[in-house]
Amino acid sequence: MKSSPAPRPRPLIGGAALVLLVGGAALALLVFLPMSRARLQRAQSAEVSSLSLSYLELSLSQHPNDVELRKALVQKLFDSGQLDKARATLGPLVAKDAVRDLDAHKTLLALDRARWAAIPAGNSAAREAALAELLQTVRALEALQPPIAELMHLAQLYRELDQPLAAAQLLDRLARRGSADVEARVSDADAAWLAAGEIGQAAELHASLAQTRSGDPAGLAHARQAIERSRSLRDARVTPA
Repeated sequence: MKSSPAPRPRPLIGGAALVLLVGGAALALLVFLPMSRARLQRAQSAEVSSLSLSYLELSLSQHPNDVELRKALVQKLFDSGQLDKARATLGPLVAKDAVRDLDAHKTLLALDRARWAAIPAGNSAAREAALAELLQTVRALEALQPPIAELMHLAQLYRELDQPLAAAQLLDRLARRGSADVEARVSDADAAWLAAGEIGQAAELHASLAQTRSGDPAGLAHARQAIERSRSLRDARVTPA
């Protein structure tokens, strides 16, 4: 006579409960352990972006002063197209009372350009509001006095945003700096003033440089340019009979 098989012992914890228990333990570790560089790198390189986003968001909520962690989350949000949320997350790093962080401001500029470009051309009110924010971001970055290459990029951006006067003013300030390529900067500023319709400002720039570099061949060249620009301005003011 065959004996009936012994009944299998019932698990103490059901499958669903076990998943919840393991998940809760992992969450507890995430909450109570400090964010390590290794964990940050794992979150940044995670294949499933939604999981890495959640990981970074939860970590930042526990470590709000971790600058690198905040930047990593901003980049993840940016990459996933969540531009408004990325901008809000970046906020503490670009606030007026924040420590100067050029990279954070450059990220804000990229975000604001993307936000403005994403608005349909037909939505003029929203585009104007986004453009105003974008220009404010450009001016804030300019005020941080980044390297000349960055400032030249901002001048080009001003032109792209149909702000020729702002571009000319920035290039004029660069032209008045003493640098090895000052003549190239002067040429850029002169062209920008003319493009903005400000011939008098171009004349004033050359006159100022002629005075500061008097006795120098370059100073004489600027004096001639000042006279030429002044003559052009005078001719432009003459009203045809």
